[in-house]
Amino acid sequence: MKRATLFGRDAAVTKRFTEMGTTAKTTTPAETAAVIQRELPMYETAINASGLQKQ
Repeated sequence: MKRATLFGRDAAVTKRFTEMGTTAKTTTPAETAAVIQRELPMYETAINASGLQKQ
């Protein structure tokens, strides 16, 4: 089962995610910030490996 974190509580958005087979979960701003901080190194590694230049 897929899961997506939604940054809001819009019923239409939740319904659409459900139709796509994804379980919607809302979060607090602090939880969202923690996810970003946790995932940042992963994206930085991928970007560095790609050879893209920082602007």
